[in-house]
Amino acid sequence: MVFEENNILFLHIITGRRKKDRLLAYLADNGCQLINTTYAFGTITPSHLESLIGVVPEVEKVMISCLIHKKDKEMLFQTLLEDFAFKKPNTGIAYTVPIEEVSF
Repeated sequence: MVFEENNILFLHIITGRRKKDRLLAYLADNGCQLINTTYAFGTITPSHLESLIGVVPEVEKVMISCLIHKKDKEMLFQTLLEDFAFKKPNTGIAYTVPIEEVSF
């Protein structure tokens, strides 16, 4: 894959670990490059009532970063919202950072 100058974005995704395998497969199948995975823990602590009824936010998180083409950003974000349920609270966050140059 060849990236053109100023056409690259660095995508960051933070979500629950249960989505990791499916998300990594999706990113790899859709042209994302240099995919990196880091494990983390969230800071959300459930209330006593949430714990009693079993509605506890997932504390174990995964941070995924990769390079994407700027033209693919809208499609990737739409998939995160719809197929990975990022519309729901405490499900995940994704953002991009523009990259001017890459040397490797």
